[in-house]
Amino acid sequence: MNRQAVAFLSMFTLILMLSIYYVSLESDPVTVNSSNNDVNSVIALMQEKISDSKNEEIQKQKEILGSNEQDEQKNQAMETIAQLEEDQKKEKEIIQTLQELNLKSVVEIKESIIQITIYEQSENEELATQILNLVYPFMDENYSMELSFS
Repeated sequence: MNRQAVAFLSMFTLILMLSIYYVSLESDPVTVNSSNNDVNSVIALMQEKISDSKNEEIQKQKEILGSNEQDEQKNQAMETIAQLEEDQKKEKEIIQTLQELNLKSVVEIKESIIQITIYEQSENEELATQILNLVYPFMDENYSMELSFS
C-alpha cells in the first residue's frame, strides 16, 4: 500500500472510533429527567457553573495583580475582583431569599443585569411581582433585572 492509502485508513479509523465513543457517552447532566431530586441537582449544578466561571475570572484578575503590569491595569483588576465578589454575594443572597418562598431558581449577574430563572412554577403576574419586590432591595441604580420562568 502506498502512504496516502495508509494515512487515509488511519484517519478514517480514528474518526470512526471517536464517533462511536461520543455516541456511546451518557447524555449531558443538564438534560436529565425532571424528577424533583434531579431538578434540584441540575439547578445546583447550573449555579455551581456560574460560580466557577466567576471564580476563574477572579483568579485571572489576581494573576494580573501578581504580574509586572502597569498600576492602571492592576487598579482595574482590583476593581474587577471587588465587583465579581460583590456579584457573587448578591447572587447567594437572592437565592436564599427565593428559597424562603420555596422557589427553585438560578441567579446570575452579568455586567449590570440580574438574570433570574425560576423552575417548576407556572408563570403568573402575582408571582413575578412578588419576586421583583423581594429582589428589589438587592439592586441599586446600576442593575436591571431579567426574570424568566422555565
